[in-house]
Amino acid sequence: MTVIKKLYKEAGVFMLVAIVFFSLFAYRKVTYATYTELTDSKLKNMIAEKDSFVLVTDSEAGEFANSVNEYLTKNRGDRIYYTQSKNAKKIIKTDLSSPSSFIIKKGKVVASNKGALQYYYLKDFIHSHN
Repeated sequence: MTVIKKLYKEAGVFMLVAIVFFSLFAYRKVTYATYTELTDSKLKNMIAEKDSFVLVTDSEAGEFANSVNEYLTKNRGDRIYYTQSKNAKKIIKTDLSSPSSFIIKKGKVVASNKGALQYYYLKDFIHSHN
């Protein structure tokens, strides 16, 4: 009888641990990571305050948007900001094409990439400058 009780307790603990792991896995798959949209004034403030961040422009275009979302899903600690502003060219003082990616450190553009990047190229671009 004590053996059955012991097995019952162990099975209960195993099931509890399995449920917790499954719940965490499901939560990670269900939650959606996406970029933060910047207005002109917010972008100006971030540049003026000499913030460091990653900025993408016109990333709602198909594959590039998927690449950005995939990067953010796999790297949840990172943040990518997005702007579709026509004034962004004047604010960050660089040439813009559609789409573009920028690494901005201490308020200055230290790296830029014109055109849509696939996930691994985007990952390499961001990690090589951080």
